[in-house]
Amino acid sequence: EIEGRPACMRGRMAGRRFHRMFCPSSHIWVNITAMETTAGRAAKSASRKELYNIKIGFTERGIDDIGDVVSVVPLWNQEAPIGRGDQLFRIEWEGHQITSADELYHTVWNTVTGSTTVTAPFAGNLLGVIQDVPGKKCVLDSQTIVAELVADEDSIDETKDFLLTECEYVTHIDGASPGMFASVEEM
Repeated sequence: EIEGRPACMRGRMAGRRFHRMFCPSSHIWVNITAMETTAGRAAKSASRKELYNIKIGFTERGIDDIGDVVSVVPLWNQEAPIGRGDQLFRIEWEGHQITSADELYHTVWNTVTGSTTVTAPFAGNLLGVIQDVPGKKCVLDSQTIVAELVADEDSIDETKDFLLTECEYVTHIDGASPGMFASVEEM
């Protein structure tokens, strides 16, 4: 424990020491790091607020809700101002689900198609989103950065009530229903 709090709670929002934080409603992670100038000082916006670089990706649980990626459709201009909740991009996917099985273990599969839209967890400036590469299949995992943006300290502060530490996120999803395409071992 640190200062009477579990070790997994350090870095919550105090002291601007950010680590990977999690959004339980969309099953995304965000890495928030203070930007620095070449002189090693904190980068500031025109309004003199500290700036942060934010990288966004899906958690393992979020990946379990996405089948095989068919396409990625950008919904916002890169390097443009965005508001919290603005749609950044849509992932169109397809997958297979077991619909039934009989006593002889014959399995019937159903093809499922759908899409997942990712929204901005912060207001700021969008630097980029994941793109389709012609002739190459898009494969997502929990380490894939799907979007990057810059936000100021006010935008970061507005999110403190809905972002969780890793410990809090694991507790939140523990016992919750598995994703649509979760493997049998995860269920």
